[in-house]
This record gives sequence, structure tokens and C-alpha cells, in this order.
Amino acid sequence: MGFTRSLQTAWLTEAVRLYEIKNGRCEDAQETRQAITQGKTLEARLSIRANALAEKLSFTPKANVIASQARWVLSGLLLLGILGGVSAAVSALGSGQQPVNLLVALLTLLGLHLVTLVLWVISLQVDTAGPPGLGKVWLALTRKLNKQADNRLLVQGLTSTLNRTGALKPTLSVVSHAIWASLMVAVILTLLVLLSARQYQFQWETTLLGSGVFLQFTQILGWLPSLLGFATPDSTLIETSIGSPSPLADAGIVWSSWLIGCVLVYGFIPRAALMLICMRWAQRSIRLTPIDTTLPGYINLRPHLMPESQVIGIDRPAPQTLSPTKPTTAAASFDHTKPFAILGLELTVDTPWPPIALGQTGSDLGRVDSREQRNQVLQTLEARRPEQIITVCDASQTPDRGTLHFLQQLAAAGSNLYVVVQPSQPENNRDWVWQEQIEHLPANSIHISPNLQTLLGTQAKQPNHAS
Repeated sequence: MGFTRSLQTAWLTEAVRLYEIKNGRCEDAQETRQAITQGKTLEARLSIRANALAEKLSFTPKANVIASQARWVLSGLLLLGILGGVSAAVSALGSGQQPVNLLVALLTLLGLHLVTLVLWVISLQVDTAGPPGLGKVWLALTRKLNKQADNRLLVQGLTSTLNRTGALKPTLSVVSHAIWASLMVAVILTLLVLLSARQYQFQWETTLLGSGVFLQFTQILGWLPSLLGFATPDSTLIETSIGSPSPLADAGIVWSSWLIGCVLVYGFIPRAALMLICMRWAQRSIRLTPIDTTLPGYINLRPHLMPESQVIGIDRPAPQTLSPTKPTTAAASFDHTKPFAILGLELTVDTPWPPIALGQTGSDLGRVDSREQRNQVLQTLEARRPEQIITVCDASQTPDRGTLHFLQQLAAAGSNLYVVVQPSQPENNRDWVWQEQIEHLPANSIHISPNLQTLLGTQAKQPNHAS
């Protein structure tokens, strides 16, 4: 089964999203600029950025290998289907020493096919990940072949993409119908070979049913094949074939044509038609389903990929300053009645925490030092979406790129971010550096304050840290 370019684009976009949720955001300055330049919408920019990062992470060649493995797995299942079709045809006709029971032959050739087809139709009405059967076998075998971390993540991304776009059911259905169609082709070709090389006799056998039942059954089943030119036995031939082979001339030819026509019309044609319909259904679902930009991993990228303003060059020289005064940023009014979350970013060990009494509206996110802790905080904020976030930073330290990037992510996770920069070493206060760096961030909902007392006023009650 081939992968279209549209599927591969959606697949790699989802794989990169899952990778960044697990490992943190990649270094993507060049990829972000490329996405902003080439894409107009957020969805287009997400796809362009992700596919560029996929090249850097070597996801693209690995995805091609997985797609090749999936095709080989499908080829193996198709081969098994062909062998199954040959076996079913040989079993239905027998060795030619005994007359062929037409009812048993039909059940052997079409019985399991019709049962699985009915189950597939029922599965379309049930909210499941996909229809039971050969399609899930194909997916499970493909997963088994990819046990490495990146490959496993790529397979997860493929399944997630198909499921989210509603293309998982039709994709698994394409695989299932393709295998059944190959089985029916093998049945028809084997029947043609055996019926051409051997002399077979056909009869209806029954203990309970009368001849009228077989007459109606045979003519009803033979009506559709007759439209394609296959022979349909008349009433005389049917009646003389009940209990023993018909003595009429050309009886074997007529019954052979009728049997092959039934397998073609009720076996191969439905499976081939459904395979094409499901293939079109899957391609349409992938192409028309937009990227869900509210998913974790996409929300934080919005301010970077859709900036409100873009620097395109120097408009005019900056005015000369009369004195090297430090810039000041007035903190926006903090609303004590609204819920807020507070966290400490790379504070010294001796800094007491929490620094204030939280009360009923406050939520403590704790100290944040490692990348894993940052990712955990972002996931918590995406789930809670607080209106106000307070981040306490050490003004004795200089903010690096990772810290500034994390502040941007925090600003995207809440309505207002209040950055409190208070020095752990009063003689080494670099709050003006923090102000300069924060003022250059693209987010406009970041407010800076020199300490919690200035931000909270009388509400900044000290907690009891006594042990």
C-alpha cells in the first residue's frame, strides 16, 4: 500500500509534535523562519516547520523505511491470501473422483468471505479504532518490525494521524479488502485451471429441502452473473442434478460457468469495489481534515509561527539616550480574586518556597529547574489554563535563551504572565538585564515586577515555613 505525499506530510507533522512533547522543543530558528516565509496559515506553517525538522531528525528516511516495511508486510499477507484462495478452490472441487456438492462448494468458497464482509459493515456503525480482521493484523505486524524508539514513535504518529483524520478505518479496510480480493482472484484462476484440466460432475444434495428450494436458490444467485454472460442452469438441469449428477449434455460446463460467475460477482467484485471506495475515502479524509491547532505541542508554537509583528529591517536609527538609565516596565494590575499559578524558575536552594501564602485561589507548581520539569509544568498549564501565572526568577542570574523561550511558552499557556525578578544576592542585581530581554520577547502579555510585594501589595502574606 503506497503512501501519498499528503499522508506523509500529515504523518511527519504529527510525529514531530509527539517527539517535542516527549523531549522538549527542538532548536528551530531556521525552520521557523522558513515556515513563516513559505506558509500563510498556521496549519501550513506547522506542516512546513515539522517537515523541515523531520529532515534534521532523520525522520523522513525512517518514515520511508517504515512505509516500505508496511508494503512488504502487505505483500506477504497478499501472498497468504493467494495461497488460501488456491487451497479453498482445490478443497471445494476435490479430486474429481466424487461429484461436487454445489452447496458445500459455495460455502467453502464464499462462506467466510460473506461472514467477514457482514462484520466489516457492522464495524462501520460502531465507534471503534478500526474494523476487526486482516487490516489490524497488518498494522500489528508493522509495529512488531519497529521496536526502536524513533521508529516506534513514527508508527504511533502514523496511527494517531490516521485516527484523528478519520482515515484509520478506511485504511485498514483497504488492506483487508485487498487481501480478500487477491484470495478471490486465486480462487477464480484455480477453478479455471482445474475445471479445464479435469472432468468434474456437479449435484445438489439434501435430506430436508425440496427441489423447489434449489431451483429458486440457483436462479436467484445466477441472475447477476448472467448479466455478465455467465450461464444459468434451467429448471430441467437443476432438477436432474438433485441427488446425482445430471445426465444432460454440457451439464458440467453450465454448472462450472455458474460457479465461477458466483465467485466473481459475490466474491471478487464487492471486495475490489470496496477497496477502491475505502482508498478514496481515506485519501479524502487526510486531505480535507485540518490540523487541530489546539493540541499540546501546537498551542505553544502559535506566537512563534504567527507573530503579531515581524522585523524586516532597520526603519530608522534608534534615538540617542542622554543617560544609560535602566528601562522600566510597569507591571499590569494583578487581580487577587482570580485563580493564579505560581512557580519558581531556577532559584537557589536556600530560597524559601512557596514565597507567599497561596490561599484558595493560588496553585503551587513548585520549583522548575530541569527540562523535564518544564515540560511537566507546560502540560499542567495546558490542562488548567489559569488566567494568571506568576514566575519567580533570580535576578542575580542572567537569563539565557532557554529561560526566555520558556517564559514565552508560559505566556502562551495563560492570559497574563507576571515575572517577578528578585535577586538572591542584593549586591548582584541584574533586574535591568531581565527587563531588557523580556521587552524584546514577541509576547505582549508578559509583565515584570521587582518583587512579590510590589505585585501583590498587602496580599503578599508570608507562608509558615516552620518545620
